[in-house]
Order: sequence, then structure tokens, then C-alpha cells
Amino acid sequence: MAASDLAAMGADPVCFTLALTLPDADPGWLSAYAHGLASAARRFGLSLAGGDTTRGPLTLSMQVHGTVPKGEAILRSGANVGDFICVSGTLGEAGAALDYLENDSPGTEVQAVLKRYHFPEPRLALGKALRGFATAAVDVSDGLVADLGHILEASDVGASIDVGRLPLSQHLKRLVGRSAAGLALNAGDDYELCVTVPPQVWAALSEDVRRELTIIGEVVAGEGVTIDWGDHAENLSAGGYDHFRN
Repeated sequence: MAASDLAAMGADPVCFTLALTLPDADPGWLSAYAHGLASAARRFGLSLAGGDTTRGPLTLSMQVHGTVPKGEAILRSGANVGDFICVSGTLGEAGAALDYLENDSPGTEVQAVLKRYHFPEPRLALGKALRGFATAAVDVSDGLVADLGHILEASDVGASIDVGRLPLSQHLKRLVGRSAAGLALNAGDDYELCVTVPPQVWAALSEDVRRELTIIGEVVAGEGVTIDWGDHAENLSAGGYDHFRN
């Protein structure tokens, strides 16, 4: 979800463009799509600014635009050794939903993870609130380990993650049990924020902002991600979705 990238930079949403290629102009499909798109655009504070429509294989190409005060954009390259690594919300539910997309009569837990998959919410307000506080940020779209890896590579640092601190919903834990942590580390489509914050800055954040974040580890010297499972530690290679291999 492109709006989540705006959140990760602390940007204010402005507009989007849409290039739509259709094999046929199906009025029913177009009406439903336009309704859903308009609803999301209003919720995220975006306006349709232009684009193109043409005939061909179904293709939807969207580009989202936002603004941020000069010098205040949160980049991926600013993490420093000693920074806290934090994530918003809970992780892993959208990944769990993939096993239930064809479920006709889901229970409470399945409904909860399907909602996270079908109706993701970009953390736009949180991203703006972190301007001037977070040293680096990325949205968790391809999996926590994979996306955190972008920060580590850009900042030339490593990370240590305490698996016991991963924010896991009760719905996810009841649904998948011990597999919840693995989904939180590697599943995509959560669209939460992963940010790095210096310890001295953490105390300066408002209580409302701190309430939205969970500290899951810290930035360390070196490279890669070390996962502390409590009884052992392991170096975890980048997982998650690879746009050029999956």
C-alpha cells in the first residue's frame, strides 16, 4: 500500500494518480472498484489528481504523492548504534490470513486476521508524530526482518531483536499458536511502522505515541539481524516477500 510509504517518511498525504488498463469496461466491477478507492482516498486524505485508462490486460498502476517540511523526512539511513527498534501495532496477522482467503465461514480469529489483510491502515498520523524523533523508519510490507534489513543496510548497522517482545495479538496466538512469532518476523502486508529511536528521545515522546509503539530490540554494530529466542540466539537472513523472485 503506497500510502504506508508516506507514513514511513512522516509525510502529509496529498494526491495520487491512477493508470488503469482493462480488457473490458465492466460497469459492475468499475463501480465497486471506484467506491472502494474513493472510500480509502477519503480516509487517507488523498485526492485523485490524474492518470490514464486504456484497453488491455488488467493492470492497475498507482502513484501516491505527499509532502514533508524540508529536512524533516524520516529516511532509512539515520539509525545509530544504541537506538531502540520499535514497531507499531501488532505483527503477523495479515500473513496468517493467507491460509483463510477462501474460508466461507470464518470464526472470530479468522475474521480478525482477514480484516487486517483486506483493510490495512497506513500509520499516517504516527509517522507525522515521529518527525524529528525517529532516526530511521520503514513500513512493514514485505516482512519485519526483510524491511528492517533496508534500514540496516542504508545505515550500515546491525540489529538485535528480542522475540519475546514482538507484539502479537491474541487472535493470532489462538489461531496459529507457536507459529505466531515466525509470522511476525517474516510475513508481509501488516503495513505497520518499524522505526529506530534513541533512548534519550524515547522519553521525550508523548505518552500517546509511546503507547502506539513496542520496543522490540536495539541497533547494534555490525550487520544483519540477530534474533534472541530466550534460550538461544540465531542470525536470521532476510526473509519476507521478494518483489523480483516471488
